[in-house]
Amino acid sequence: MAFCVNCGNQLAENAKFCTKCGTPTGVATPQQAAPLATEKVGNIRKCPACGAEVPAMAVACSECGHEFSNVRASNAVREFFEKLDNIDQQVFEKEAAKEAKGPLGGAVGAMLGLDGMAKMFTGTSAGAKRKISMIEGFPIPNSKEDIIEFILLASSRYRGAKKPLITSSIGAAQKMEEFKLDDAWRAKCEQAYTKAKLTFGSDKAAIAEIENILKKKKIIK
Repeated sequence: MAFCVNCGNQLAENAKFCTKCGTPTGVATPQQAAPLATEKVGNIRKCPACGAEVPAMAVACSECGHEFSNVRASNAVREFFEKLDNIDQQVFEKEAAKEAKGPLGGAVGAMLGLDGMAKMFTGTSAGAKRKISMIEGFPIPNSKEDIIEFILLASSRYRGAKKPLITSSIGAAQKMEEFKLDDAWRAKCEQAYTKAKLTFGSDKAAIAEIENILKKKKIIK
């Protein structure tokens, strides 16, 4: 009876790799085998279930079907939304500083609609432009868990704003900005949905879960 030198799992007779952690049975030390079992990204890696070589960014092993979790992509999703929240925080702090400067830069200015007038003539605010650019440029992750996580977070930001018919008023300028942000979220959610169908379309339950999320937000029909 043989056991894996890395994780102690009982090995099947004549097994070339440990079915639990992917360590080759012929490797003498766990230090040498560990990178094969734990590496998540790179040009070439080993499947932790069967030991077959798989290309970088693959979401599942072509030999045994074992699914991989892309740790780097998961971190990228969280960091992306944190950066967007930081932009909102910066805008809030800028507005607070404006109020502290004096009446025309603060409450009175807001009451008179000076900020809105500026936006009406200059277009979308700098903060919104940065957010839209980040949303449009964010690469959709590769693993099933990361795509679903992204769609959950992205769809929660979608408000269903309508494009204003009149754009020459202060209120319409604000609505136009909201519409542009929503349009960016909708397009990115649709992109993630398309990638999900191409990546793990055979997982009907996961696709149904994504469709349910997007239909509730009226992003897809």
